[in-house]
Amino acid sequence: IIAQFIDFARAGVNEEAVPCDLDELVNDVVSSQSNTRLKLASQQPSVGWLLCQPLAVRRALTNLIDNALKYSEDEVCVHWGTEAGQVFVDIQDQGPGIPQDELLHVTRPFVRRDQARGGPPGSGLGLAIVDRMARQKI
Repeated sequence: IIAQFIDFARAGVNEEAVPCDLDELVNDVVSSQSNTRLKLASQQPSVGWLLCQPLAVRRALTNLIDNALKYSEDEVCVHWGTEAGQVFVDIQDQGPGIPQDELLHVTRPFVRRDQARGGPPGSGLGLAIVDRMARQKI
């Protein structure tokens, strides 16, 4: 919990945006998980290099993948690429999901859904970290 709180507090603060190979970064995050349920989708042409905060992107991806593995018992698939001039990373699972009306609520620090409180352990910081990093401008 302390490590996640520190991640939340830092969330890209003082991290310089640098050229980063997104394909390599996503592959590194996925391979570091070492979970047989985690799969890479068939990849379209390489995204290649982009300007980003690699530590922030790594933290966000790790939190999303951890949640997908935690709340789904089936395969979790990671796919990334470009579409309409935008870069995307898509993490798909077969978990219960979060109702639309709760999405803003669960991105607040230390908030967990009622169903999650009796389930897998967590601090309620993962989605808050992801949300903060996704909203940063470089």
